[in-house]
Amino acid sequence: MISNHFDGMVYDDGNIQFTHSELQGVADVYGLGTIQGNPEPERGGLTNYNFRILTDNGDFNIRARKGESSAFDLRRKNIEYAVTDRLHEIGFYLDTPHFKSTSAGVRPVTLEGKTYDTYGRLPGETKKVSPVGREKVIEAIARYHEAINDLTGRDSVPVPESYDENGWLGQRLKAIRDKVQNPKTSLDGAMQANIPFVIDTYHALRTGAKPNPASVVVHGDINPGNLLYQNERLTGLIDFGNVRWGTKEGDLAKLTRGDPEQLAELVNRYRAHNDLSDQEIANILPERILGLIHGIRWLYEDMARSPEIKESMLDHHMKRLQEASKYWGE
Repeated sequence: MISNHFDGMVYDDGNIQFTHSELQGVADVYGLGTIQGNPEPERGGLTNYNFRILTDNGDFNIRARKGESSAFDLRRKNIEYAVTDRLHEIGFYLDTPHFKSTSAGVRPVTLEGKTYDTYGRLPGETKKVSPVGREKVIEAIARYHEAINDLTGRDSVPVPESYDENGWLGQRLKAIRDKVQNPKTSLDGAMQANIPFVIDTYHALRTGAKPNPASVVVHGDINPGNLLYQNERLTGLIDFGNVRWGTKEGDLAKLTRGDPEQLAELVNRYRAHNDLSDQEIANILPERILGLIHGIRWLYEDMARSPEIKESMLDHHMKRLQEASKYWGE
């Protein structure tokens, strides 16, 4: 929620607050100039908070997150910077963020318990439903994979013997199952009804599919909300906060329900722009199932949103998981 209090508060959702002076401090550190008018909260995503600021030097986005970056966060951020720097250097055909550094070469910066990144604001707007055909989105994924194909580091990524090889996800699912045996909220009740199917599907995945070696730095969250459009044309790709070493099928998994006709269309359109092996194709549905299970775990345990939103998302994820599991079993 936006607040117009006299104290200069520009955002307060009960979980985190930002004042005008805080964001000006970020602008000062990054050398963006003096903020003109009020910073504008943008679509916040589920982890980061995003603000548009106009300064006497230009139009920028500031991305903020509570707390300092952990060692894990910094490793992932360094991959994010490597990817976005590369896309900027080669002149990728879609607009992408190019993160700024301080005069001392530092990024991100932590001020008053919050961590900040910034980049020049990109033209265009996101949509809840993509106004362009699926072929344009599939092309974007294929060409993104091709553009960053020569980034180094994949050889250091171990090849797991199974999905969730260390069992962490399975342990969390069992903990959730135990917790909701005596439901205290409506969300607990919904999870109690669904967790047996989630766990059964998880075990089927661990025993019935084998992951491929890491082949590319996946974007991790390509959807209409992370694509920019101008005049009904796809012009930008944003939100690289989930990048990590993974597989091509990991990025493609969100673009199919799993039915044979749609899966064949996805493969043919991708192959028009980049290579895709038969083994990568075989793992598109396992990757989709794994992603949905991770999403169910995350929204219940970690998602910082209202119980109503979490329950709605649980229902959405369960329908997609049941659908994908049905097609994988055929």
